Amino acid sequence: MNILITGSNRGIGLGLARAYISKGAYVIATCRTLENIEELETLNSSYGDQLKILQLDVTKQKQLVSLDEELGDLDIDILYLNAGITGGRKAVPFGDLESQEWGEVLIVNSIAPILVAQRMLPRIRKSGSKTIAILTSQMGSIGNNTTGGSYIYRSSKAALNAGAKSMAQDLKSEGVKVILLHPGWVQTDMGGPNAEITVEQSVAGMVTLIERLRIDESGSFFNYKGEKLPW
Repeated sequence: MNILITGSNRGIGLGLARAYISKGAYVIATCRTLENIEELETLNSSYGDQLKILQLDVTKQKQLVSLDEELGDLDIDILYLNAGITGGRKAVPFGDLESQEWGEVLIVNSIAPILVAQRMLPRIRKSGSKTIAILTSQMGSIGNNTTGGSYIYRSSKAALNAGAKSMAQDLKSEGVKVILLHPGWVQTDMGGPNAEITVEQSVAGMVTLIERLRIDESGSFFNYKGEKLPW
């Protein structure tokens, strides 16, 4: 089984790489930069035959094309679209918002994942699992928004959810499964040390969910426990 993970140098992406390597899978781990990837390099020193580390800034079309060429004729069973940024996740009060940061976050969090999936689709189509797993957030849920604030981050994840839902509808007839995953509040650089769960707990839940995923569940929005979330 071949797994491609974006944003793999730390946190959930790194945790996913470790989990799938332990299952005997071949992992293509992409990172925005090849600097500060010591943990991935340590993993590579022990499991070099199961791990390929490649550079991919998901906002750079030329790097996406180069990645595609580097993969040769390799198929992709599961594509994990994990790369993202917090951007305006911290409270910016209404009245202080500005368009430049908002646009930058939308490009990374909303647009880039869909374009990466589009580029990798021919490889996914010819694989056994045919799965696209998109790491999103419950903060992108309109139905769950009872506190307001976080305009930039919330809107970027809501837009991602909408795009992924359309992709799921368009690809279902081909047997391609598209799933949106809220990983939980995880102890990462983004989530902070006081978050509720560890990377390992989040990853274990998501991996199990992916293994059990049915085609009729494509386009669903789940948390790492397998519970459906409102749009």
